[in-house]
Amino acid sequence: MRFLSCATLLLGLGLSAAAPAADDYWGYTYRNIDITASGTNAYAVNVARYCVRLDSLLTQILSIRASDRLPTHIYALPAGQMKLYTAGDYSSVYRSSGYDTTVILDSSEVSNGRHYWGAYFGYTATLLSSDRLLGGPDWYMVGVPSVFADVVFEGAKVKIGNVTPGFANTLVTGGALIPMRTFLGLRQRDAEAKGKHFLDMYDAEAWYLAREVFVERLHRAEFGKYLDLMRQGKDEAAAFAASFAISYEDLDRELVQAMHERAHVYIMDSPDDPSAGGAVATRLDATEVKARLALLSVRYQQGPDALQLGREVLQKAPANETALRALALAQLAKGDYAEALTAVDQLLAQGASDAARADCAYVLDGLARAAAQGDAHLDAAALRQRAVAEYRRVLSSGGTDRRSRDGLARLEHSL
Repeated sequence: MRFLSCATLLLGLGLSAAAPAADDYWGYTYRNIDITASGTNAYAVNVARYCVRLDSLLTQILSIRASDRLPTHIYALPAGQMKLYTAGDYSSVYRSSGYDTTVILDSSEVSNGRHYWGAYFGYTATLLSSDRLLGGPDWYMVGVPSVFADVVFEGAKVKIGNVTPGFANTLVTGGALIPMRTFLGLRQRDAEAKGKHFLDMYDAEAWYLAREVFVERLHRAEFGKYLDLMRQGKDEAAAFAASFAISYEDLDRELVQAMHERAHVYIMDSPDDPSAGGAVATRLDATEVKARLALLSVRYQQGPDALQLGREVLQKAPANETALRALALAQLAKGDYAEALTAVDQLLAQGASDAARADCAYVLDGLARAAAQGDAHLDAAALRQRAVAEYRRVLSSGGTDRRSRDGLARLEHSL
């Protein structure tokens, strides 16, 4: 059987590694990726650099057409701190807004050199979302990132799409596969409601099916059509019938048979980026860490109270840009419109970074809509003009921020 020789590895969507040894936090930005990491300087730098190396490889494998990349915010946190956001034993989670991707991963080191599995899991979602491919059934959005998270860099070579022992062991020991007629339309939250064993089987089977399609190329063309139809709004059964000349039961038999066949992996050239040599991260003090966690709560849409964290930071550091961004965004979402505008005004007055300016444009845009609907006692026209000006400023330097581009196009169309 294809998976029997694989050792068990406690690494996956639902398995956490041991607690990290370091409490230091580091910040690092490289291309479209910004890192907040517990651990070491080198770890923070390597997370970003290896994700960029993975980018060029998966662009070929997944036929990514888009050249722009969404901003990706990676938070490598100790397991206990990660649980404040995920409320579960996960090694990595991601949330994509369509304009950026937020990744939270357990910063603990794991065996077999897979220190960056969680980062690769989340960054694969960035690539799919950049090409507007992050949509469709849950098994696809769980399975494809899981497959391409198992990456091993060896000098200038890389192995991608390896057999992940934790998932393989679950499939071998967990009993029969969930039938495709049930599995393909099953939501991950519904699998979770059936208990840990069923969820483990679901996650492992999502990885297995995605690996068969995108590495072993099992019905690759048919699944491509199937996924496109589902993204267009067709229900699962109709998409399957329109894409496949075989039945669900035929696919079940093929997947069982494939477990007895030899596994393949992609082995590709992957030279490092020479321009990144000598890069160093910035050590973060406790105040900036708290500010970044406040912004994480906003981006991930759950976790500790962003307003409370942000206000605590501003008591010690009244000009902290990260905390002000978190407050502006959180107050807009909560409907505290006057307070959101105050935070925006302070950010712009003190000289906002490009990323902060993009947030300011987004908040001004939201405030203009709230005012136009009568929900905020503010000047909608003036806010709309300010939002347009800030969006243009963000994009004037050749930036490709999709949120700013779409916001500007919508506002200019309405003028």
